[in-house]
Amino acid sequence: MKKILLVAISLIGFTLAKGQEASDKKFRFGLKGTPSLSWLKIDDEKTYEKGGSMAKFGYGLMMEFKITDVAWFSTGLQVDYDGGKWKSKDSISYFINKDNEFLESESIKFIPTTNLYDSTSTAGYTPYGIKNRAYRSMYLTIPLTLRLKTKEIGYMTYFGGFGFLTSIHIRTKADDDVVSYITDGPSSLEKIDISKDMNFIRFGLTLSGGLEINLSGSTSVLLGLSFNQFFLN
Repeated sequence: MKKILLVAISLIGFTLAKGQEASDKKFRFGLKGTPSLSWLKIDDEKTYEKGGSMAKFGYGLMMEFKITDVAWFSTGLQVDYDGGKWKSKDSISYFINKDNEFLESESIKFIPTTNLYDSTSTAGYTPYGIKNRAYRSMYLTIPLTLRLKTKEIGYMTYFGGFGFLTSIHIRTKADDDVVSYITDGPSSLEKIDISKDMNFIRFGLTLSGGLEINLSGSTSVLLGLSFNQFFLN
């Protein structure tokens, strides 16, 4: 599979942040929630085409450390549920048994001169051809970002930020629209574990902007919009 990358936009990221007294904040922490839209960027357009975006969600802990009056270092730990879809232009197939377990390609034996598989090597497995696939992935993400803020205007502060994201893969399942080569009819397979096809770690860039509303004393709400671009297949 060639370069299927994830892009995500967090639509209504929000954080409840608490710290020291408002006049002497050097460290702040809070809870984060990030509803998002995510989709896949396809490089191998001869085999795949885009299948649309998916609405997902994430949550976690956010921490900020003061560098200067206008610059803060932001990090934390968050759980991200990402996804995306693609459609197949070419013949992509696999063998799977009744327990949704894959037959590894090295176990499939072909009959010499015919380029057909030996049915004894695929006994108990059904061949399917993929038409569409939807990914549902879970990651543990550590953001490292620099956040630049304005001075407080009334009860609001405006900010912009950029930085890096490092994510550890937890699991991925796929929902496939398929054609069975035995019945020659369309069907679907759900919640297929394809975690082994995913990289264990991924890296990304993030850009964000928004506003912070002071509720009372050292308690604030942050509302923002961020764009995340991840790399590696």
